[in-house]
Amino acid sequence: MQPIRCASIFAGIGGFELGLLWSIPNLKFVWQVEIDSYCREVLNKHFPESTKYVDVRTFDKTHNIDRNIDMLVAGFPCQDISIANS
Repeated sequence: MQPIRCASIFAGIGGFELGLLWSIPNLKFVWQVEIDSYCREVLNKHFPESTKYVDVRTFDKTHNIDRNIDMLVAGFPCQDISIANS
């Protein structure tokens, strides 16, 4: 069975991605975009095989991204409504 190639933007610590991996066994994350350096460290731990990019506003212009993906997922930037922002 061919893997489902997925990419994510606004990845955070990868919670959404982990949920997808647990429910879709043949899913493979190809690349992820996350601006927060600590979050990228967590992503590197859980998704060492995926390429990490820093800024969603510029990654497509400055990198030769792999556009051969089957699914693109995006996290909701929730800092303004979460208790972490208080």
